Amino acid sequence: MDLRISVAGNYEIVRRGVRAIIEDQPGWKVVSEAADGPQAVKQALSLRPDVSILGMSMPELDGVECAKRIMKSWPTAKILIQAHHSDALAIQECLDAGIRGIVFKSEAGSELIEAVRTISAGRFHFTSRIDWTVNAAIRGGHAQDSSGRLTEREKELIRAIAEGLSNKAIAARMAVSIRTVETHRARAMEKTGSSSAGALVRWAIRNHLVKP
Repeated sequence: MDLRISVAGNYEIVRRGVRAIIEDQPGWKVVSEAADGPQAVKQALSLRPDVSILGMSMPELDGVECAKRIMKSWPTAKILIQAHHSDALAIQECLDAGIRGIVFKSEAGSELIEAVRTISAGRFHFTSRIDWTVNAAIRGGHAQDSSGRLTEREKELIRAIAEGLSNKAIAARMAVSIRTVETHRARAMEKTGSSSAGALVRWAIRNHLVKP
């Protein structure tokens, strides 16, 4: 699998390490490096890489703000954030912004590789080391738990969306029509207060319907 990847972070030594890990994979190539937020946004929008890896802390714009600006002009951008384990509030901001993946800077290269591979395939990847209990407390209860009101078919649909399946593939798996899938999706989004498929998946993760 050939992939074009951009890397952004404020420390050159960290960017070099990420580049080495990425380019050790056959067909993977780092197409740009950025040392600050504005540069990261500009490169992502001009080069349109398959995956953008953003450090959480960068001069002028942090990783979350960069991601928001990128996705405002390019809603389908696939963005992976490298966060600090202790920065729970920032991790919550990542989830709220619609970022597809989070890994910690302290994790081994295998976690980064798996995250890039998963995100590039259209799925979500959140490191298993995220403390979801802490994040739930940070939310202060404004994430509504509607899992008890979802039907089993709606739950099955949400799990399929989390796997990155298209409506056509979900319809084949569930042995229903695409129109029925669309109906289930609309009802699930209404019940959970989700405005997009990504928001629906993040809701499911927070409410333990799917695993991160």
